[in-house]
Amino acid sequence: MKKLTRFLGVALLLASTHTFAQEAFMLKYNLQPNKKYIQEVTTTQNVVQSMMGQEIKADVDVKGETEMIVEKVETSGNANILYTIRNFSVRSAAMGKDTTMNFKDVNNKISVTVSPLGKNLATKDVTEPNVKKIPGIDELSKNLKFMILPGKNVKVGEEWKDTQIDSIKPSVSNPFLLISKQDVEYKLVGKEAKDGKQYIKILSKGPIMVSGKGEQMGMEMMLEGSGKFEAVTYLDSQTMMAMYSEVTMGNDMTISIVGQQNMTIPMTQNGKTIVKITEKK
Repeated sequence: MKKLTRFLGVALLLASTHTFAQEAFMLKYNLQPNKKYIQEVTTTQNVVQSMMGQEIKADVDVKGETEMIVEKVETSGNANILYTIRNFSVRSAAMGKDTTMNFKDVNNKISVTVSPLGKNLATKDVTEPNVKKIPGIDELSKNLKFMILPGKNVKVGEEWKDTQIDSIKPSVSNPFLLISKQDVEYKLVGKEAKDGKQYIKILSKGPIMVSGKGEQMGMEMMLEGSGKFEAVTYLDSQTMMAMYSEVTMGNDMTISIVGQQNMTIPMTQNGKTIVKITEKK
């Protein structure tokens, strides 16, 4: 009788393990019209570069608050989202100086259309004419991205891959036309509790390749670099929206300058970005 009980226990254990392993989720966005959210972003970066035998260190902290409204969801699943940038601050500490710039009630607006897989289909600056635009609004709009989903049922423990290529145009703060490539590996961990609520947890990681060309003060500049990143993301089980994500990254880069004085500047960049989204009732 005891042996039978043991066998039954083992059988039940194996059955429950098998059931858990077979649990799957349809990883595809199911956004609901008229839903409102608040997105809080915190980014910290540490940069070290060597120039003419001298090591220069810089720390940069950026915090931002943005309102998101799902204005429309088409029958195809494509969703139009209005982002309103409310507040943000930038702190930089370098070469003995520590400065902070605060921007309140910015009210710059960006309209983004995303597919059910999270791909950005269109981006448009829709800031009202009487509102002053913040510097770098075009670059900022490129960071208003959704996590790319596979659009299929994925089992717990299953992995998939995706390649993402982005470009950033030159600006006042960035003299380079930058192109970055990420080969991303995803893994579905399963359901996990966070802050008293059940989410779908996904891990991702991969290498980063960066290249760029630019010109400043009559000098030609080229940038080459590589690195890696790791991320953890918690998706809402109904809409699949990433309600919390944490990304750490590191890059080793080299800037080559050709002009009156040729030089090569090695640079190391490490950072972390945390994005938290809460529904606005």
